[in-house]
Amino acid sequence: MRIGFDAKRLFFNSSGLGNYARFHAGIMRDMPGFESIWLSPQSASRDGLQAHCPKRSYPGFRSWGMGKWATHQGIEIYHGLSNELPFDWPSKQASVVSVHDTIFLDYPDYYSRWDRMIYRIKLQSALQKAHAVVATSEFTKSRLESYFPTLDNVQVIYQGLHPEFTQFQDHKPLTTERPYFIYHSTFNARKNHRTLLEAFSLIHKQCDWDLVLIGRPGSEWKALNHWVSNQGFGNRVAMLCDLPQSELMGYLRSASAFVYPSFSEGFGIPLIEAQAMGLPMAVSRIPVFEELLAGGALYFHPNNSEEMASAMLELQRSETRIRLLSESQQQSQRWERHRIRDQWATLYNQLTRSL
Repeated sequence: MRIGFDAKRLFFNSSGLGNYARFHAGIMRDMPGFESIWLSPQSASRDGLQAHCPKRSYPGFRSWGMGKWATHQGIEIYHGLSNELPFDWPSKQASVVSVHDTIFLDYPDYYSRWDRMIYRIKLQSALQKAHAVVATSEFTKSRLESYFPTLDNVQVIYQGLHPEFTQFQDHKPLTTERPYFIYHSTFNARKNHRTLLEAFSLIHKQCDWDLVLIGRPGSEWKALNHWVSNQGFGNRVAMLCDLPQSELMGYLRSASAFVYPSFSEGFGIPLIEAQAMGLPMAVSRIPVFEELLAGGALYFHPNNSEEMASAMLELQRSETRIRLLSESQQQSQRWERHRIRDQWATLYNQLTRSL
C-alpha cells in the first residue's frame, strides 16, 4: 500500500508540526506492508528522507495541484499531516488528516483576518473530504466537534516523542552552579513568557533557583529581553534562542523543574519532552494539560502570576517532586512509540480495506 504524506513541514519546519511529521516518518519505518512517499512542492532531504517532488510547482501547489499529481504517482492513501488536504485530491480516494489544534478559532486575535479565513477554508475542506480525522488529544477532538457538529469520524492518536528524548542518558547534563526552572517554547504572546517572568520576579529573592527560557525568537522576543534587562535579575534569567537539539537536551537534562504557562495548546510536545527527562512540572490549568498529566503536575491559572509563583516555590520541595514524578510516569504510557505505531497501523489497514 502506497501512502503519500504532505511532508513540507517535515523538511522545512524545525519544531512543532515538523517534529510531528518526523516522528511519523520514524514509526512508518516499522510498519511492513506500507510504502511511504514524502511529498513536497520542492526538492529537500532530511534525516535520511528524500522529498518526492514534481518537476515544476508553483505557489499554492500543496493546496491545488498536489492532489492530482499524487494520484499520478500511484498514491493510494493521502495523509495530510498538518490540518489540510489538497483541494484536488479525489474525494473517493482514501485520505486521513491530522488536526493538531483549533487555536485560530479559539483565539482569533492571535491571527490576522486573512490567515483565519485561509485556515478555516483549508480545515473545513479537509474535514469534509477525509475518510478519517485524527486529533492529537481528546481536547482537540472536543473542540473540533463543537465547531463542526456533523463530524462523526474523529479519533484520537496522541503525538509521540522523538527517539532522542527516550535515550536522554546519552546527553550529558550541564555543569551549573545553581538549580533552575526551564521553559522551552517560541517567544510569542500565546506562550505567555511575560506572566512567567512576572512570577519569577515575585520569588527570585526568596528562591535560589534560576530561570532558563529557550525557544525561537517570535513576536515577543525583543520586548521580553527589554523587560528582563530592566528588572535587576542580574544573571538569574537566561533567554536563549535557536539552540541546536543537543544543547536543548543538555539544558533539559540539567534542569530541576519545568514550567509551562501557555494560554492554549492542542497538545504540548514540550510537556512530554520534559516528562521524558524526568522533570517535575507546574503548568497552566487548561484542559489539554489536565488531560495529559492528570495529577502529575501542579496547576495555576495562566493569568495569575501569584498562583504561578506559589507553584514554582512548591516545586522546590523534594517530597512534591517525588509525588509528581510518580504520577506523571503513569500517564506517559499513552504516548509510547509502539502504542502510537500500532494505532496508526490499524487505521491505515482499515482504510486499505475500504478501497
